[in-house]
Amino acid sequence: MTKRISSFAAVAMFLTVLAPSALAQSVPPDIKAVYDKLIAAMVNKDVKMLAATSSPNFRLKLATGQEMSAEEAFKTLDNQFKMMPGKPKMSLKFTKCVVKGSTATVWVTGTFESKMKISPDNKTGALVETSKGKDILVKSKKGWLFKSIEFTESKSTLDGKPFDPTANAPQP
Repeated sequence: MTKRISSFAAVAMFLTVLAPSALAQSVPPDIKAVYDKLIAAMVNKDVKMLAATSSPNFRLKLATGQEMSAEEAFKTLDNQFKMMPGKPKMSLKFTKCVVKGSTATVWVTGTFESKMKISPDNKTGALVETSKGKDILVKSKKGWLFKSIEFTESKSTLDGKPFDPTANAPQP
């Protein structure tokens, strides 16, 4: 079960970037719209909707240096949604947004909170993730899509105690 919890926490770091509740004024409306779709997908645990906001060559890089492809990240997320009763709470603050042509770089800080099953008898624990990261979005015929998400810092707790979400996470 610890391996599954750790995988969830690693994906939770990913989620903090995908679910904004507070946006910097410098984020263009069409980029904000992508984040609005992502928060709706996260609250509804809709992996297909999340995948639709990412480019085919999407990459996730954790603060530990571990990388995941789109397929790996979304498969892990789908499995972890099954361990999450209720709806998660998320907040995100955009600290900077730079758009150059068809590429946007967005720096963010975020928090992700969720109840998660931590034992075979369905006992739940409280997971809290805080992170800082950088998103790269590319403009396509479909609009803005996430090309990469890179976490530069992350901190996790489980029931208020320090927790390393990547300690037992599966390697891609």
